[in-house]
Amino acid sequence: MAPPRSGIGHYTQRLGQELARHRAVNRVLYWGHLSVGGLSDVAAELNILQSERRRWRCVLRLMPVLRPECLIRQMFVRGRLIRSYLYHETNFVLRPYAGPSVITIHDFSFHHYPELHPPERVRHMSEGLPASVEKALHVITDSEFVRREAIERLDIPPEKVTAIALGVDPVFRPRSKAELAPVLERYDLLDRSFVLVVGNFEPRKNLERLVAAYGQLPADVKAGVILVHTGPEGWRNSALRARIERLQSQGRFVRLGYVPACDLPFLIAAARVLAFPSIYEGFGLPPLEAMACGVPVLASDAASIPEVVGSAAALVDARDVDAMADALERLLTNETLRQRLHQQGIERASGFTWKRTAEQTIRVYRRVLTAT
Repeated sequence: MAPPRSGIGHYTQRLGQELARHRAVNRVLYWGHLSVGGLSDVAAELNILQSERRRWRCVLRLMPVLRPECLIRQMFVRGRLIRSYLYHETNFVLRPYAGPSVITIHDFSFHHYPELHPPERVRHMSEGLPASVEKALHVITDSEFVRREAIERLDIPPEKVTAIALGVDPVFRPRSKAELAPVLERYDLLDRSFVLVVGNFEPRKNLERLVAAYGQLPADVKAGVILVHTGPEGWRNSALRARIERLQSQGRFVRLGYVPACDLPFLIAAARVLAFPSIYEGFGLPPLEAMACGVPVLASDAASIPEVVGSAAALVDARDVDAMADALERLLTNETLRQRLHQQGIERASGFTWKRTAEQTIRVYRRVLTAT
């Protein structure tokens, strides 16, 4: 949950907030690297991780692999003391805990594309996930696509796995030019038309092919729009950096890096198109958030993405640059198509709420606690 939050961090935060509001939940505790308790109890640790992230980055990456035995024992003791709680591990691999537990598996990208992840992460997942699945009383996935993968790859009984879709925060909605202006001015994007990409700056997000597709746009179309990327640093992106250097020097590609959560809804709502060409996703929140804002979406037809966006987005083969360029041109120039996706996107996104995510998760909690 320490910023910059990834999709899993966002999931943990929003689920925790909704659970705390729900009448069926007595108390929500958070389990950090060094602390356990309510949000106020772990706030100091989160602040340290946020303010000194560069110093802690290597430690954080190695924690799952090199966590000292004394800390494991401490966690186990704490686990025994609070074992009347149900422990929900929202990030794949369980920690030592004596009570009932549930895990969320978000995707299998570490299995499909191990070369796109740090080796210690792949090792942590490969070694820790099978044991966690065996110990957990139930498994939650973000999509039916990942549910089927979990059943097949980890040999889990189908009745032990439930797909629960993520939600869209109400702050993602259509906005007026006056609402957007202050944020756009802060990022030097005022009065500029742009295609927005949201996600980690890494190969799995397929940015190289999107850049190639952008390069194929007719000169007059390309002259009127730039590419803007927002998101934290990813993994193995040196080739991608080299690919965008020329565009950056021409002012055609803008990297904003990680932006505060309060600014993201405005950047998405201001985009001409949101592009999400990822080659693999367990869910994919950005396209859904863009649809809630009424922004046309260009997305790949890979993995769970079609399940999320339905017919309310333009779907293309993630590896077909020509198809991507054609779809991007149509989304930028065809007003009839843009209006149709504007309306369909808002309607589609309205069915995804964090309250619904929490209620379905609580049903899983009730089921496993009744069975114990």
